[in-house]
Parts: sequence; structure tokens; C-alpha cells
Amino acid sequence: MSALTRPRGRLGAVLSFLGISAIAGVLATVAVTPAIALTGLAANNSIGMFENLPGYLKIGDLPERTTIYAHRAVDGADTNTPIASFFAENRESVAWDQVSQFAKDAAIAAEDPATTSTAASTRSASRARRFPTCSAATCRARPRSPSST
Repeated sequence: MSALTRPRGRLGAVLSFLGISAIAGVLATVAVTPAIALTGLAANNSIGMFENLPGYLKIGDLPERTTIYAHRAVDGADTNTPIASFFAENRESVAWDQVSQFAKDAAIAAEDPATTSTAASTRSASRARRFPTCSAATCRARPRSPSST
């Protein structure tokens, strides 16, 4: 005779169903627990990393070009003659009024949502329709036809 016997009646079927459901629930919990634990650990580490950031950012001076001078005396006058310059990037600090207006306009246009690629392509397409053969010498607008509006 077999060790497992089929439950008899409705009560036996319901008890078997509940027993197998409990076993399936325990197995699913055991399978999912490591993923939940790793997710919680990653979230705690991320929060800790952001809490350790400083409350302010100290922005120092940008590195500029360094020049090495040779000191020499010529006819009793001391002079410094540059002999070498080195740099990672050839920067030179300037005041705001020394910056070209074109550079200022370009910086503003880069942040302006009106100059996105969609708006720019719409404007250039409109200009191409109005000025089909535009050169520095001659730019004549062609008359608009009723279908191109």
C-alpha cells in the first residue's frame, strides 16, 4: 500500500488545498526574501551617500597658464624675461565687460527653450521658403503662394 492516500470527501480536499497553499506561500517568501533584503540595503547605502554630501560647494579658482621668468640685469636695470609657459588648459581670467557680446548671446541661447532644435529647424525651413537663393550679394524674397501658408 502507498504511504500517500487521497483525502476522502470535501473536508479532506479543502484541508489538502490549504496545506499545499501554505507550503507554496512559505516557498515563495523564502525565494523573494533575498531580493527584498538587497533592495533595502542598496536604498540605505544610497541615502547615506547623499546625506554625507556637504551643504555647500566651494568653487575655487580655475587653473590658468603658468609662466616661468628669467631674472637678469641689463645695464643696471632688472628685467624679467619669460622663458616658458605651461598649462593644462590655456585659460585667462577676464572681467565680464571684456567678454564678447557674441559669447554672452550664445550662452543665453544655449539655455533658452525658444532656440531648441525644433524651433531652429522650423525657422530655417521658413527662411528657406522665403529666401530660396540667398547670398551675401542678393537676397530677394519670393512672393508667397496661397498654398504655402
